[in-house]
Amino acid sequence: MAWLVTAAVLYVGGLIGVTAGANIPLNNALAAFEISTADSAAIGEQRSAYEGPWNRWHAVRTVAVVLAFGCATIAAAGESE
Repeated sequence: MAWLVTAAVLYVGGLIGVTAGANIPLNNALAAFEISTADSAAIGEQRSAYEGPWNRWHAVRTVAVVLAFGCATIAAAGESE
């Protein structure tokens, strides 16, 4: 049971929490950027402000989901014994 609860916490916090708390706000900020009137320096700044944080949070999300899957697998294997 503890493995399944751990899997759920990792999934909810790592996937849903990170997506809602980090990735969606970054996406919204990027969508609000007016590229048609920006010069190349502003576009570069916007990319730097978006790309690094988005990739870091995406990596956190990926690791959390992989760990959640592992915990769920362990829970399922324990159930069959």
